[in-house]
Amino acid sequence: MTAGHAGGRSRQIPGTPAELLHLILDGEEIPVTVFRRPVRVLRLRVMPDGTLAVTCPRHSDVEGFLREKEGWIRRKREEVRRLAASPEGSVHRILLDGEFCTLLHGPGCGTAGGTVSYTTPAALRRWLVARLRADLKERVAAQTARIRVRVPPVAIRRQRSRWASCSHRAGLSFNLRMAALPPPLRDYLVVHELVHLVEANHSPRYWDRVREFWPQVDESEKELARFWILIERNEIWRVILAG
Repeated sequence: MTAGHAGGRSRQIPGTPAELLHLILDGEEIPVTVFRRPVRVLRLRVMPDGTLAVTCPRHSDVEGFLREKEGWIRRKREEVRRLAASPEGSVHRILLDGEFCTLLHGPGCGTAGGTVSYTTPAALRRWLVARLRADLKERVAAQTARIRVRVPPVAIRRQRSRWASCSHRAGLSFNLRMAALPPPLRDYLVVHELVHLVEANHSPRYWDRVREFWPQVDESEKELARFWILIERNEIWRVILAG
């Protein structure tokens, strides 16, 4: 849960040690990991375990920023707690296409009747990559026709803090976590990145273009934040992403 754009785990620049602070909120001591980076604005995240992460300019007043955001922090941490306590917070089944499925050891990798079979974690990961790549190839082709941009190269990676990224030289890079998402959210992320081929930043003009092709931006962003937490809490996805 991010104060700004939905995302996940903060990523540290090599050679830039993270700072560890503690915020006392309602009598609870909350760990805060601070990454000072060459950025212009402060970015605050509530992590799936309820801790906080701040990415900020080098000389920022992080303590003052956290005090200003106490109300936001309370709300977002309560959302995380509520989600973790719900049936959707399951950590023992694999999340695929927006649904929790039973994972079974079998002779190969595939899906059938609410189950996912696998041989080894590495084989499951390869199967998920291939499945997601084929799915996104069709979605990218459909959306490039709508947005009227060229069809870019597509790569599947295991980004730590982003759902996807766009480069005019390298094309689109999508997070393997997208295999866990409902198909409509994949379409939104494809639109989100393809519009960057026209507007390289997140300016108001960029968001106007995104909404032209995907009017339900706000709802989709909230769902992405929710699914990021579900994936981060899921033990099976933890193994898939760590291998």
